[in-house]
Amino acid sequence: MFQLIDGLIKNNVKPKTIVYAKIDDFVGKIESIHDIVNVYYEIIGIDPNEAFFFFDKIRFMENWHL
Repeated sequence: MFQLIDGLIKNNVKPKTIVYAKIDDFVGKIESIHDIVNVYYEIIGIDPNEAFFFFDKIRFMENWHL
C-alpha cells in the first residue's frame, strides 16, 4: 500500500489528494468509510472523486464490502 502511495507522489499526484486511514483506529467511532470521505471533503475541500483513498485494516469494519 505504501509503495502505491509513494508511486503516486513520484508521479506528481498532489499529496492532499492522497488519504491513508488505518480503520482499526476508527472502529466504534464512525459508522462507515463514507464518514471518512465526507470529513475529508469538509476539511480539505477536494472532491473525493478526485482523491485516492487507502483504507488499511478495512476488515475490522462491519459491512465494509457494501
